[in-house]
Amino acid sequence: MKEPTPFLSVVVLALNEELFITQVLSRIASRSGLEQLELIVVDGGSTDRTVSIASRFGSVVNSPPGRATQMNRGLREASGQVVLFCHGDTILPVDFGYTVQVALQDPGVVGGAFRPIYRPAHPMLTGLSWVLRLDTPYLMFGDQAMFARSSVLKGMGGVPQLPLMEDVALALALSNQGTLIRLRDQVETSSRRFLEHGVFRQLILDIRLLLAYHLFRISPADLAARYRVTARDQTLDPDRRGVMVGVMAKAPLPGHAKTRLGKDLGKEQALAIYGLILKNTLNKLEKLPVGFHPLLLAAGKRDQAWFQEHYPGWQIKRQVGGTLGDRLQKASEQMFLSDAQKVILVAADVPDVGVSEVLDAARGLDEAHLILGPSPDGGYYLIGIDQPYPELFQDIHWGSERVLEQTRAKAQFLGLKIQMLSPLMDIDTGRDWKMHQNENLGEG
Repeated sequence: MKEPTPFLSVVVLALNEELFITQVLSRIASRSGLEQLELIVVDGGSTDRTVSIASRFGSVVNSPPGRATQMNRGLREASGQVVLFCHGDTILPVDFGYTVQVALQDPGVVGGAFRPIYRPAHPMLTGLSWVLRLDTPYLMFGDQAMFARSSVLKGMGGVPQLPLMEDVALALALSNQGTLIRLRDQVETSSRRFLEHGVFRQLILDIRLLLAYHLFRISPADLAARYRVTARDQTLDPDRRGVMVGVMAKAPLPGHAKTRLGKDLGKEQALAIYGLILKNTLNKLEKLPVGFHPLLLAAGKRDQAWFQEHYPGWQIKRQVGGTLGDRLQKASEQMFLSDAQKVILVAADVPDVGVSEVLDAARGLDEAHLILGPSPDGGYYLIGIDQPYPELFQDIHWGSERVLEQTRAKAQFLGLKIQMLSPLMDIDTGRDWKMHQNENLGEG
């Protein structure tokens, strides 16, 4: 007996989305508001765990990378009366399927999109969300979860096969076939493409692209050749390195790392604790979004050899310089010479540091020159800068309780705008470790 045609096919476009894909697909599979839907994940060649995760939820098909290419691949696979295109970092609202079904009861409506909200939040992106409430095809984009009747899409020959602006061209083509609507429900979409370039910079670039396309009729191919748009547009600039994140680390070798902790707890236990913290930190930072380029900054030659053996998947560089200030200064300068737009340096011995702190630092650098993550001992576990500032690392009493104070004074003297992250504890002594364990027990 032939299976009934589903009302809705959801086509999820994915490329290295292991950070988001579970939450995205869980919402689609469990909270659509429909008794039945078809879920298709179109993967553009992921090298992380995206495919293995997605296969637990439904059909996964392979495609060359590129939004238009992946959308058309999904459209060919879809059997639903309506196709909804969802980016792999966009979370649909509860009962999204039912909402679409109600909207399309009007035969004159051919498709539409949802209202967007951006996470992590930013004041400028909140303003953008309000602008994108306007009911016009000129402001309807792919990250708003566009949908359309399958018959209309296939009658048009599918999604315009463009290297850029495929969503804009699709909205305009659909508007010529009937009514497009903007639903009141909101999709939650990642703001990472704005964080990668800087919110203001990316907004200005988007406006320039739209004006060039709509007013000056410049072709998407020419636009793609002229502009580096975002790291998520893999067909344009797959190796974009907007934010470089350096992890300052020693190898967990006897007599080399955590000697103060070893005096309190014993050398073996101290190294075991540090090894666990280090592993946890690196595992978390491996999951940074595309556009964030993490590298491991090894303290010396022995450390570099150890990390190359135990963490071969990481790019590993040796620190250069005598004092900690020298090493931080030279590391940041080398990272900017590698085309970084922002540099973030992170300590390896802070159990609670992770992706959210790095994202907060990157977002903060859209408005500030310097980001500091303070430690209770008077130092900092993270520093982020928007360009080289060698003076920040000079004439500082490293290892003292005045490191943060002196760094802030230097920044103020230089006229730099500073933003502070939430304090986090680094583990240097037995007392630090005991306090960290007590805090975790309290949270449990």
